[in-house]
Amino acid sequence: MKHTQLVDGIRVFTRHNKDCKFKQDRSYIKCNCRKWLQYQQGGETIKESANTRSWDGLQKAAEKKAAELRGEAPIKIDVKTIESAVGDWLAFRVTENNGNKKAQMMGNKFVVWCKERKIIYLKEITTNLTTQFFMAASEIYSNGNSSSLKIHWSMIKAFFRWVTEEQLVDRNPLARRKITFRKPEVVVPTKQEIQRVIDMAEGLDKLFVLTQRYTGMAIHDTSILSKIKLTGCVIQGNRQKTNERYRVRIPQWLANALAALPGEYMFWNGITDPESLVQNWQKRLRQLFEAGGVRMTSHKFRHFFISEQLSMGIAPADVSDMVGTSEAVIRKTYKHDVKDGMDRLDALQSQVWMQQGLDASGNQIIQSVQ
Repeated sequence: MKHTQLVDGIRVFTRHNKDCKFKQDRSYIKCNCRKWLQYQQGGETIKESANTRSWDGLQKAAEKKAAELRGEAPIKIDVKTIESAVGDWLAFRVTENNGNKKAQMMGNKFVVWCKERKIIYLKEITTNLTTQFFMAASEIYSNGNSSSLKIHWSMIKAFFRWVTEEQLVDRNPLARRKITFRKPEVVVPTKQEIQRVIDMAEGLDKLFVLTQRYTGMAIHDTSILSKIKLTGCVIQGNRQKTNERYRVRIPQWLANALAALPGEYMFWNGITDPESLVQNWQKRLRQLFEAGGVRMTSHKFRHFFISEQLSMGIAPADVSDMVGTSEAVIRKTYKHDVKDGMDRLDALQSQVWMQQGLDASGNQIIQSVQ
């Protein structure tokens, strides 16, 4: 086993994740996998987790362990402000190519909440305080029918995991709790409502809503859709939100119209900040919904497309491939439409059997003897 000597008497190595590209080299310590220490004590080789994934955290852990073996006083943890810790965490997420929109929002809210209570340093955070913040966040995000609280709270959990691994605190002060929520039943717009929105749109707006209607793509993916993802009349790529693969076939006339648009992207100049771009398209679509007298959001196009495919008898697994959402989620979220599709296929099978001279259940018809 390869090791790297970081501090006198302390060797370090990495226990890589199975998907880490450096997994064959345990001496490589600059990836985001778990770091370990190895040292000699009482004639024995000791291996213990450094409780960190980062270079900085590993260096601190090695120095702390070396001082401990020399019989010196334990190295004190740096006095870190909550605001600077949040800033360092967000910077770390950028290096790991993680999205920062929700992390930044929740990190900033936590900083503001602490400042209002004159809590400045990380060392001041207790489990009781994190519980209080959880209750405050519940009032902001939880309305009894949304997963927003669970999503946003996961950012706070990620922050405290990071500060603990970086040894900025002695232990994770976050209270262990399971976030429960009730997801609302999906309300799918009618075909007439979708058509009213399409009829209200003109020009590029019309192509945008038609693309959503015939692909089920989320607004972010539609906004930044590039021509490289369109081959013939097939659009394929990876969802921005989950990175899950999708592949969907659109009408040829729509593919021709999209291919004829100028530039590399259909609905983006490639310069505008993507978040600002999405907000602009949301505003334009809200105006269409209001003009058409339809109560819906852009995401309802996705619900409509998925429900339409399922009710036509397309298998959930195939719909999953079209839209980049797991089959399990589709079956759970669109249970009614899956049943409608299965009922339709059953009826078609019965018709085929009867055309073959069988009864509706596929049994031979016994002729009665006169």
